[in-house]
Amino acid sequence: MANLRIAGQTATRRYVNNLHSNFFRKNESENKIITNRKYTRASQSPLDAAKALKVRKAISEVETYQRNLETAKGIYESAESAVRQVSSIMQTLQQELIRGAHGTYALHPDKQIIGETIETLGDQMVRLMNLVSADRRIFGGVNNSDQPPFKIENDTVYFNGVNVNLYSDPNMFPDSRVSYLDAGLGLAWENEYTIDSQTAIPVTFNGAAILGSGMDENAVTLYRFSIPDDGTAPYTLDLTFNGTSHTVEFDGTFANLQANLPSGIILTELGSGGFSLRASDNKSGLLVESSDLTVTSTTIGGFPRNIIQLTLDAAASVRAGTDDLTALYADLIFAAGSTLSLAIANIGSEQAFIEFNQERLTGNMYSLLEQQNLLEHPDLGSEITNQKVLEMIYNATLQMSASTIPMSIFNFMR
Repeated sequence: MANLRIAGQTATRRYVNNLHSNFFRKNESENKIITNRKYTRASQSPLDAAKALKVRKAISEVETYQRNLETAKGIYESAESAVRQVSSIMQTLQQELIRGAHGTYALHPDKQIIGETIETLGDQMVRLMNLVSADRRIFGGVNNSDQPPFKIENDTVYFNGVNVNLYSDPNMFPDSRVSYLDAGLGLAWENEYTIDSQTAIPVTFNGAAILGSGMDENAVTLYRFSIPDDGTAPYTLDLTFNGTSHTVEFDGTFANLQANLPSGIILTELGSGGFSLRASDNKSGLLVESSDLTVTSTTIGGFPRNIIQLTLDAAASVRAGTDDLTALYADLIFAAGSTLSLAIANIGSEQAFIEFNQERLTGNMYSLLEQQNLLEHPDLGSEITNQKVLEMIYNATLQMSASTIPMSIFNFMR
């Protein structure tokens, strides 16, 4: 009897263990379906859990890079808009200078109004270059203080507290370095203080590099003369230009003189029948003499390269009524537009690079999410089938209890 009693207890114990095991497997499968996870503890699958942790870290890094690129995209859109507006202002500025250089305008009050208009355009450019985007003064280099990068004091332009005429190299100004955002390009440092520009996205700009800095020391000689009102035309000018002599005869009118001048000489009409000549490139040798006209020359050197400073100086020239000098400022402003065109092109190139990296990171994210899905999430179709099988096994195990577990005395007390 003792041996039979032990065998019965063993069968019961085995049955209960199998019942618990089947219930556990069924419950585990149900949890996978409900939570959509292969495991809820690392101990359930240590290898997959370790791999999943690395994948999650990579996903977090990619998300950070994506946010950085989205921030950079917004900054570049703001920067491009600002620079394009400055370029548009420069076109208006050139038109105002041409108007101010026209000899028919009286010195007062018309030219005073034009001068004030030109100064207002300079103020507008300063406001645009002091733009704040994503909590950054984007044209101030690494200057993110309460002080804007550009300001005007006593008709002088300052960049980060330094006169823009002081340095020809824009990198010499304080805080002229630029800020960067990590975009997953393998951020590296050139030295202790400088990030390798090939491994990050610049998100601020050196405003002095965009608008120009320093002085152009090339001298410009302006030749002025007036046509006498005595009917003695034609007149003769003897020109030496780029080492070649020219004799120009004209009838005293602007159009006739302009038509007969060698290419490369700029003619400006002054008030009271006056004219001015100068070389277009400000470097070519030009000498003007006349036997029947009084010709005077003025040599000017040291024009600023900064667009805003040029604007302020041009406004002063308009007010002073120096038409030929005003015309020269109009040409200098036009030439300075190429600097802005280059800045817009560089901004566009960086925007294309940002979009390329956004697409690259999107592809990386798809790959990482697929890896995460394989490591952490079950195949729901297969798991639901598995759960149904485990449920059937568990129910069958319950049905076996009547023939496996002995009935107690309480089963008969009814």
